[in-house]
Amino acid sequence: LCSFSVLSPFFGIVEEFEKSLRLLELTLRPVWLSFRAENVFENVSSNRIRAFEERLDATKQELGSDLHRALVRAKELDIRLNHSARKVFKKRTAKLGIC
Repeated sequence: LCSFSVLSPFFGIVEEFEKSLRLLELTLRPVWLSFRAENVFENVSSNRIRAFEERLDATKQELGSDLHRALVRAKELDIRLNHSARKVFKKRTAKLGIC
């Protein structure tokens, strides 16, 4: 269908799923004009609606300060990657007019 090199720069954000689908469509458009990504709601958990930051705050409260600090230290690179990816995602969607 298309080469991996076309998709390799693409990634999506779960909390921004609709925008991610639109970004995927626009990423594939140069090589697959008829591609349409659509969201199919199956096996959806309602608690995923909360924002990422809200879930982080809730986790902190559940774990307590000491354990949360240890977890954050252990996951520091993952957290930095997530923040960096969100910045790139925001720039890409803004550049393409995805609101």
